[in-house]
Amino acid sequence: MPHDLLSRDAASSAVADLVRALHATPQRAVIEVAGAGTLAVSWLHAVGGSSRTVLEATDRYCHASLASLLGATPAHAVTGAVAAAMAEAALRRACLLAGEETPVIGAACTAALASDRPRRGADRAFVAVAGALGTAVSDLAFPAEGAAAAVAEGGGLQTRRAAARQQQEDAVSTVLVAELSRACGVDAAQVSGHFAGPPALEVYREFQPSEPFAALQSGLCGSVLLNAAAQVDTAPVDWRGKALLSGAYHPLHHGHLALGAAAATFLDREVVYELPLVNADKAPISARDAQQRSAQFAGRAPVVLSRAPLFSDKAVLFPGAVFVVGADTAERLVDQRFYGGSADSMDAALATLAERGCGLLVAGRRTAGRYLTLSDLVPSIPAARRGLFQELPEALFRSDISSTELRSRRAAAASPACH
Repeated sequence: MPHDLLSRDAASSAVADLVRALHATPQRAVIEVAGAGTLAVSWLHAVGGSSRTVLEATDRYCHASLASLLGATPAHAVTGAVAAAMAEAALRRACLLAGEETPVIGAACTAALASDRPRRGADRAFVAVAGALGTAVSDLAFPAEGAAAAVAEGGGLQTRRAAARQQQEDAVSTVLVAELSRACGVDAAQVSGHFAGPPALEVYREFQPSEPFAALQSGLCGSVLLNAAAQVDTAPVDWRGKALLSGAYHPLHHGHLALGAAAATFLDREVVYELPLVNADKAPISARDAQQRSAQFAGRAPVVLSRAPLFSDKAVLFPGAVFVVGADTAERLVDQRFYGGSADSMDAALATLAERGCGLLVAGRRTAGRYLTLSDLVPSIPAARRGLFQELPEALFRSDISSTELRSRRAAAASPACH
């Protein structure tokens, strides 16, 4: 990949677009690199707006510098554990530099790449990004055959080693920028097929959850609330003064935000967005995806993560809340087919909402070629439960866009036929 991001080849253009999207987010970062990754920092600065993203970037090239960051000299500098520790130290530094009101992340990489002299061990790199929900670690394993061939050939050895190192640096830096972007809620898939990494490069990814997120995943707690600064909020919440807008947010779009704003105005309540990790109609959301999707709310609104797939489950977890739903969701809530055909099961679910002091604010939704509203659903709602439902006037909110449509548009734009 060329150093000049402003050249128009597909690789540099894709990364430049990704960096612009990254600079448009409210998150700010401290970046720590050791052995590779400085190219990523130069890419961030090559596109205007880097001061909105980069708080500080440090190249820890000697052992003493790395030890000063970690508080001790690691037995081996190039490991996933070291990369994670570097990213977590970067996160603490970012919190110190930016203050409590600014969403922050910490990013790092540690690497041993092709060199101008023989080196023991395989060429390897680890990239890590840390946030409130945990640390994502990418393990880049470079093919050994390239270095072995360079040694065997003899002639042009330095040139071949330099080319191999540049190719590896490109790959590490692209992964670093992509993982930074994911941590800021930006879809980085657009660059995955563009960078000039070695053909046999393998990237292994894992997510190490923070203590609060691990407790949610294991069922030890029911929810994790992130405030608008993307920090875990552990203060008790009185849900009687809140409204909850639940969704998969893949991606978050202006329709979600407009609905939240309209609901807040209509109800005179703060709106908290809910991201359920499990859903009755969709596949579970992975930890890495949960981190990326929740990051979309940074600087915008609080988001609560839960494992409550049903509204009866949510009522137990968030007593007193008003749930903001589309009319298509409300339609399923009062359809016996979604309760195994049992009217009693449906009534029991609605009774749970009533007993917990919850309600439902229903927004009109275009579905199956028509605009569906609460008025259309009233005949299906048991008379004793109609008080749970109220309608959000169309004059306050209407949006016919959907996340599915947006994903389809993105896929079409990324198709080779469109380039």
